Amino acid sequence: MGLGPLMAAYQARYMRYLDFRGLKPMDGRKVWAFLGDGEMDQAESLSAIAVGGREKLDNLIFVVNCNLQRLDGPVRVNSKVIQELEANFRAAGWNVIKVIWGAGWDDLLAKDKNRLAAQTHDGMRGRGLSDLQVPKWRLCT
Repeated sequence: MGLGPLMAAYQARYMRYLDFRGLKPMDGRKVWAFLGDGEMDQAESLSAIAVGGREKLDNLIFVVNCNLQRLDGPVRVNSKVIQELEANFRAAGWNVIKVIWGAGWDDLLAKDKNRLAAQTHDGMRGRGLSDLQVPKWRLCT
C-alpha cells in the first residue's frame, strides 16, 4: 500500500523531535526503510520522499530493491525505473547512491585474491539476490 516509506519518514521525524526537546538523544541512530520499487510506485511513497526532504531528515535511509515486481504483477513497463526514482529523490534533496548487482560484477569478483567479496557474492547468489538492483538513498546533511 506504500505506507512503509511514510511510516519511516515520520519515525525519523519523531526521533528528531525527541532529540530537539531533550527527551531522548538520537546518538547517531538512523531509521532504515527497506522498500521495493512496486511500493515506491505508490503516491504515499512519493509524499514520504517529499517529507524527508522538506524536514531535512538526515537520520532517514531508504534502500530500494528495484526488481520490477509488485504483488499484483510487474511494475509499470519502464526499464528506467532506477533513473526515474533517482530523479524523484534528487529533486526532493536526497543524496542518491546506486548499487546495481548483476553479471557485470563477476569479472571484478574473480580478481578477489582473498575471496572475501566473492564469498559475499556467492552467498547472495545462493539466496537469489545476485541479479537485484538495489539503489540506496540517503538525505544530504
